[in-house]
Amino acid sequence: MKNILTASTNCYHKYPLDMNLEHIAAAGFEYVEILALPIWAEDLPLSATDREITRFMDRAAGHGLKISSLGGQADLGSEEGERNARAALHLAAALGLSTIGMGVGPLGPSAFDPTVAEPFYAALPALLKEAKRNGVKIAFENRGPLIQTGAQARDAVERIGKDAVGIVYDTANALHFGGVRPEGEIDLVLPYLAGLHLKDKSGPPDQWNFPELGTGYLDLRRILLRCIEAGFAGPITVELEFQGDPWPPLEEIDGALRRSRAFALDILSGPTVAD
Repeated sequence: MKNILTASTNCYHKYPLDMNLEHIAAAGFEYVEILALPIWAEDLPLSATDREITRFMDRAAGHGLKISSLGGQADLGSEEGERNARAALHLAAALGLSTIGMGVGPLGPSAFDPTVAEPFYAALPALLKEAKRNGVKIAFENRGPLIQTGAQARDAVERIGKDAVGIVYDTANALHFGGVRPEGEIDLVLPYLAGLHLKDKSGPPDQWNFPELGTGYLDLRRILLRCIEAGFAGPITVELEFQGDPWPPLEEIDGALRRSRAFALDILSGPTVAD
């Protein structure tokens, strides 16, 4: 299986969805990662009907895009969070996806909070059964108060079992939320890696600053080459979050996304990668 290079709708956060899809396609991408995060970005409502899902896929296809992946949240410490996690699983299945990336715990910037672990692990078996019924594998993304680094994600997977769950690793989140360099821990997640969020970092570690790929100080080339060398075959998602709200003007995002795509393809130009 060859890697898919995809772009997150988060690159155009808060811009209208059709504009978002249009500009991702215009930057040269054939795949898009969408979000189902009610308090951040809900590209497709968690309550979407089959008809609404079909319409959404038709809209994406109208821009020449296929859905590569879906981002959700497993806030298993609340009834609403558990409902949302189950709904996200159903949504992923309806979109024809075999894996869903999920942050753990309440969504939003937060410090590491080990008290999230007990309610999360208590409620997880029911969610895993739901995932199995839907034919979707959960992959933990390193965001949220419980899993912020690759090491924490690996520990969670090894506790649960790699046949049941995997990891979506975000290169910049490891530093921004977890305080560790991704170059030093990428080998920890490789055996469980289901998806890679390729995101750069500028400014102090705790500052929201995620610029055009190759303009920050993370060694994304080293990380990507290590993933490919190890045989990673999942989606590689370009994600730009700039300096937060307000997001840059469209033309600025367009240029940054085109150049980020070129940066990634320059590294991933071997026969193992398809665009």
